[in-house]
Amino acid sequence: HIQAFVWETKVSKQLGKQSDEAKATRAIEHLKESLAFLESHFFVHSSEHVVGEEFSMADVWLTCYLAQGCGTAIAALLPDYPRVHACLRRHSSADPFLSSHVVHQQRLARLGSRPTFFYRSESSRSRAIAWILLVSGIDAELQEVDEAFEGSREYRALNPEGVTPMLVDGETRVAHDAAIARYIAVRFGSDLFPIMTAKERAAKVDEALEFLQCTIGKSMLEINHSCSVERVLRKNPDDATHKANLEKLKATMVAIEKRFLVSDSSYFVDSSMCAADLALACMLATLKHVYGLELREWPALHVWYGMMSSAPFFERVHAPFFRIVEREV
Repeated sequence: HIQAFVWETKVSKQLGKQSDEAKATRAIEHLKESLAFLESHFFVHSSEHVVGEEFSMADVWLTCYLAQGCGTAIAALLPDYPRVHACLRRHSSADPFLSSHVVHQQRLARLGSRPTFFYRSESSRSRAIAWILLVSGIDAELQEVDEAFEGSREYRALNPEGVTPMLVDGETRVAHDAAIARYIAVRFGSDLFPIMTAKERAAKVDEALEFLQCTIGKSMLEINHSCSVERVLRKNPDDATHKANLEKLKATMVAIEKRFLVSDSSYFVDSSMCAADLALACMLATLKHVYGLELREWPALHVWYGMMSSAPFFERVHAPFFRIVEREV
């Protein structure tokens, strides 16, 4: 009955098929009868175990069946069956259940409500998150906004800080790029940042992201503070502090270049593209098109950027940014 309901309300829509509301309603009614039978005929010796006083295969089966209905209307039914509900709560919080259901829970999340991502295309960090969502196959609404929208009542109601990027997933609101990247990895799953499925690789990706923020990200922030992007685009950044910050930035580029030179991998962490690659490519796009840095000064980085600029969704993510650059110039 759970499988029938999930199919009609979630899976069929994901496959682009028309759901059968009558079948879904019948499945719920049959499920209520089954839950009532379980509640009254089992859990005799324990309020948390189907049979007897100890954990058994019956608990495994029931918990796994009920888990299929998480994130659907089925979850709202369970409090009416306190013993069944207690069984699910106890066993679904155990480590063996969590480790065996990671992928299932992430797939359910992808079948759930569509998240909305608010971002400004001028920001390399925002573009990186939009790119992660697209490459990971997450059906999110990408909503490009401007400074006026960030200060609007509508947006301040969602995010009192009034900052972007921000991801809205149902009742959950996550701001700031690093937090959003981790939320995406845990909630929906992504090979670009496999926190839940390949923790050793995820740790290397996390380390790479932190390295980028502490080096090139920090230098870019100092440049932005010393001279507005508009001034740079209009070719009049005559500020001495700005020029000094550009020299610091070039020093960080040398450090990143060395990292590529000592590695046998095609990408930043290993032989597969990860979130750090997307983040760095977005940063370099800003440095190349806004600040006029000639990447040929760093040959390995130049070749790598050429490869990344041909990667899936690079053009889609950067098209609005390139339009802004052309307009300002």
